[in-house]
Amino acid sequence: MVVELKDVLKNDKIYLAHTSDKRKSETLLQHLELTIGYYNKLKHSKGLDAVIERSLNSIRINKNEVSNGGLSEEAKEILLELFEGAIYYHDIGKINPAFQKLKMKNTNFRRVRVSDDLTHSLLSSLLYIDIFYDSTEDKCLDKIERQTLQVLLLSFSYSISRHHGYLKDLSEYISKLRGLSNAVRNEEIEIFDYNHFDRLLSRRILFEEGVFLEFDKTVKKYMALPEPFYILNKLLYGLIVTCDFYATSDYMNRKIEDFGDIYNVEEYSKKFDDDKIIKNIRKYEKYVNESLNKSPFDESSINELRSDMFLEAEKTLVENIDKQIFYLEAPTGSGKTINSLNLGLNLIKYDKSLKKIFYVFPFNTLCDQTFDVIQSFFGKQKVSIINSLTPIKFQDENDIDYDKSYLDRLFLHYPMILTSHVNFFDYLFGNGREKQLPLVHLINSVVILDEIQSYRIEIWKELANMIVSFSNIFNIKFIIMSATLPRISLLSKNNLNEINLFKDSSKYFNATLFKNRVKFDFSLLQYGKISLSDLADFLVKYWENKRGRILIEFIKKATAREFYNILKAKVDNKLLYELSGDDSSLYRKYLIDKLKKKEEQKKGYLLRDVILVATQVIEAGVDIDMDVGFKDISIIEAEEQFAGRINRSCTKEGCKLFFFQHDDEKGVYKSDFRTEYSILQEKYKEVFKNKSFEDYYLDLMKEIERKKTEYNENSYEIFSNNVKGLMYFQIAKDMKMIKEKTYSVYLAHNLKHPQKDEFIDGHQVWKAFKEILFDGDMPYSKKQIELSVIKEKMNYFIYQVSSPMPFSDDESIEDITYVEEAKRFFENGKFNREAFNKEMFPSKGVDIFI
Repeated sequence: MVVELKDVLKNDKIYLAHTSDKRKSETLLQHLELTIGYYNKLKHSKGLDAVIERSLNSIRINKNEVSNGGLSEEAKEILLELFEGAIYYHDIGKINPAFQKLKMKNTNFRRVRVSDDLTHSLLSSLLYIDIFYDSTEDKCLDKIERQTLQVLLLSFSYSISRHHGYLKDLSEYISKLRGLSNAVRNEEIEIFDYNHFDRLLSRRILFEEGVFLEFDKTVKKYMALPEPFYILNKLLYGLIVTCDFYATSDYMNRKIEDFGDIYNVEEYSKKFDDDKIIKNIRKYEKYVNESLNKSPFDESSINELRSDMFLEAEKTLVENIDKQIFYLEAPTGSGKTINSLNLGLNLIKYDKSLKKIFYVFPFNTLCDQTFDVIQSFFGKQKVSIINSLTPIKFQDENDIDYDKSYLDRLFLHYPMILTSHVNFFDYLFGNGREKQLPLVHLINSVVILDEIQSYRIEIWKELANMIVSFSNIFNIKFIIMSATLPRISLLSKNNLNEINLFKDSSKYFNATLFKNRVKFDFSLLQYGKISLSDLADFLVKYWENKRGRILIEFIKKATAREFYNILKAKVDNKLLYELSGDDSSLYRKYLIDKLKKKEEQKKGYLLRDVILVATQVIEAGVDIDMDVGFKDISIIEAEEQFAGRINRSCTKEGCKLFFFQHDDEKGVYKSDFRTEYSILQEKYKEVFKNKSFEDYYLDLMKEIERKKTEYNENSYEIFSNNVKGLMYFQIAKDMKMIKEKTYSVYLAHNLKHPQKDEFIDGHQVWKAFKEILFDGDMPYSKKQIELSVIKEKMNYFIYQVSSPMPFSDDESIEDITYVEEAKRFFENGKFNREAFNKEMFPSKGVDIFI
C-alpha cells in the first residue's frame, strides 16, 4: 500500500477517529495504522498473501469472444494495491468537518461552520476512488484490464461504504456517490484539508458515464467467472469490518493477541491417541498387519468393522493430502464422529497451513453430542458451540473477562468450533456485518459438513460451485460425511479436487452387522393411506406380542398428537411418550436422556418397554437405540436417518422397521422433488434396501441439472448473474438453509422441570431478560454475555410460527412476541396448538406451528 495518509492530507494529525472518557482521543492516523497493522497480523497468521494471490489468479476476464484469461502481472499488482488500500482508507471520510465537530467534539474544528451531514463511510468511498482511480489507468494495461480494474475499484469502494451496515447491492450506490460528489462540489461538505480537492471535483464525470455507470453491463461482458469475483469482494468486506473492529477494540478495551488457532497439533494428537478407543484401534491395526497376535476386539465385533473404516479413511486421506474435498460415506452408527475427528487432526498434521476445525451440523442436538465426544478427548476449553441456545463460554468462570469472552465468541477465536448449517453458510453468503466478522477465520481450516443431504435440494448446484470455489481460494479442506451422501460437487462446473475416502463404501453398508441390523417391512404400504385407528390396532397387537422399545414417526405434528391420544386409550400411559417440536427443549433433552439411560453394568436400558410417538425431530442428531420402528414415508434420506434409530448398537436380533403412508409427503416437503423418488417406486425401494444411494443421487443430479436450465426464479443462470453482479442481498436470500420465514412467540407460564420438583417461571425469565437488555449502565460485552445466558432459559418458552402474530396485548422485543399468562395453551404440560390457533389465528383454520 503505497499511498499514505500524509500524501492526501495537508495535516494528517488533527483528525480524530475515536474518543473515550477513559483514555486520550485516538487520531485518524493512529486508527488507520492500527487497522492495517491488524491486517498485517492476519496476513502472517492466516497466510493471507497466498489467499489473495489465489483470488487474483482466479479472476478470469473475457478478452475476446472465444477465450478468457487471467489478469496480467501488472494488473494483479495494481489490484493488490486497491485491495489493501481499501482496508487502510476505510475511514478516511472521517475528515468530514461535521463529523469532527459534532461527533468527535474535536476542538480543532470548534469554529468551523458545518452542516449536520455526518457522512463518513460514503465519503470514505468517494475519496478512496479518487486516490486510486489513476492507478487503474496505467498505460501498461490494455483497455479490458483497465475497465476490469475500475469495476473492482467500484466494488471495493462499495464495501467501504457499507462497513458499518450490511451489504445490499450496487444499484443505488452510483447515484449516492454522484449526490455526494455534487455536495462536495457545492461546498455542502467542505474537505478543505484534502490535497487533491480539484482532482476530486473532476471525478464527478465517473458517475455520469462510462464503466461506473454501466457496472452490470461491464461485469457481465468481461468477468468470466462469477465466484472468484464474489469471494474476493466478500473477503475484502470481511477484512475491513474485522480489522476495523479489532483496531477499535484495541483502542477501547484490549489488544487482540490470540486468534484461537491450533498452534501445536501434536498436543491434540497425543491426547487423542491416549484415549482407550483409539489405543484399541491402533492395536487392531497391528493385529491386521500381523505384528500383534490377538485382536483387542471380540471376533466379528462391530468395533472391528468400525476400526477397518477408521484405518481405511485415514490411509486414503494421508495418501491424498493435496485434495480439498473428502467424502466419508458410512452407515449410521459406524463411528463417523471419531473418524472425522481423526481425519481433521491428520489434515492439520500434514498441512501446517491449517489452523482450525469446524464441525457443521443441521441440528443443535448433534452439536451437543459431538461436543461431549470432543471435550472428552481435549477438554472443554478447546471446543466451543456457536448457536443461539448455548451461552458464551468463559476461559475462567471464577474471574470472568467479559471483553475477551465476547470477542472470542464474535470472531470464533477457538481451535474447534461446533455450529449449525445456518450459521456456517451465513458466514459465506450472509450480508450482515456481524456474520462477516468470522469470515477470515474460515481461511486455512478443516470444515466437517455432516448430513449435507438435509440442505434444500433447490440450491445444491449453487452450493456445489460455491463450496468448490471457497475451498480452492480459502484453502478450506472439506470433509463431507453422511450415511446418504450426495456428491453435490458433481454439479460444479469448476475443476474438482476431491476423493472418496472409501474405495468401495458398499462393503461396509452390506456388512452383516449393518445390513441385517434392521429388517424392513413394506406390507402396510399395500393399504395406501392407512387410517390412524387401523395403524393403532396393528401397532398395539404387535406390542402385545413382542413388547420392547417402539418408535413411531409422523411427518406432521398434528397427526402425531392425534395418534398419541388414540394410543392413550389402548396402552399403559406410563410406557407411552410423545416428542415433537411443540415440546420445550428442556423436556426433549430430558426424554432423550431417559431413553438412553442404561442399567448398572450396561445390561440393558432402564426403559425396556416403551412406545415413543414422534415427529421428524427424532431423525438425525438423536442418539437413541430402539427395537422396532414405524414410519410415515417421506424421502429416502429421511427413511435412512430414521432407520439409524433402530438397533443402533447392532447388538440385537429381530429388529424391524414398518413403513406406512398416511400424510401427504408432497404437501410437507413442498418444493423438494425427492418425494417423487420414494420407496413407493420399486427402483428406489431396492436402492434403499441395498444402500445403493449412488444410483439414486445420479438420478437426482440429472433432474437438478434439467431444472436449472429452465429459465425461472431457480434458474442457475439467474443465480450466476446475481453472483457476478454482487447482488449481496439476493444471494443471502437465495442461499438461506431455511427458506420459510418463521416468527418467535414467547409463551409465559410456569414450566414444570421434568427432572426436579420445581417450576421455572417464564414471567421471571422474561423480566430478567428485559432488565439485562435495557440496563444502560452495563458494559456492552458483559451485556451480550448475560443475554446469551438468559436466552438459554428463554428458549424453554419460545415456539416458532409460520405467520406473524396478528395482535399482541403484551409486547414484542427483538422480534419475539411475548404472550402473558399463556398457561391456557398448555394441557398436562403439553402445548395445545389447537387452542392457540383457535384464539390467535381464528381465520386461518390451519396448523401454523413449525
